[in-house]
Amino acid sequence: MKDLRGQMIWVQRNRGRPQKAIRAGVAAERLENLLRKRNANVSDSVLRVLGELVDIEFRQHCRIGDICGGVLTIYVDRPELVYLMRIRWSLRLRERLLDACRMVFIDKVAFEVGHGGLALAEIKVG
Repeated sequence: MKDLRGQMIWVQRNRGRPQKAIRAGVAAERLENLLRKRNANVSDSVLRVLGELVDIEFRQHCRIGDICGGVLTIYVDRPELVYLMRIRWSLRLRERLLDACRMVFIDKVAFEVGHGGLALAEIKVG
């Protein structure tokens, strides 16, 4: 009886999966994702580049969201303009931001319908 109890205690204690060492590639990917998440707030350099590059129509209809996972989100106030803004600005903004803002990782510029974010009309370029 005592031996059975000892076995049950051993089974309960060792039931969980043992901690395994993670591969170097997985650790590097986790570190990269952590660093990307640190760019969650839109930096001054990104706002400066956007303020210098965009036109009046962009300023009237778009608001700057956040940067998460390398994606800069831009909210457009009218659904019919989302496609137009994406075609007109996505590639230009991405290339310019990659050149000018080396410390902020931006892999993609996404345009979505919405009213959140920061209006470029409120930003002083200087």
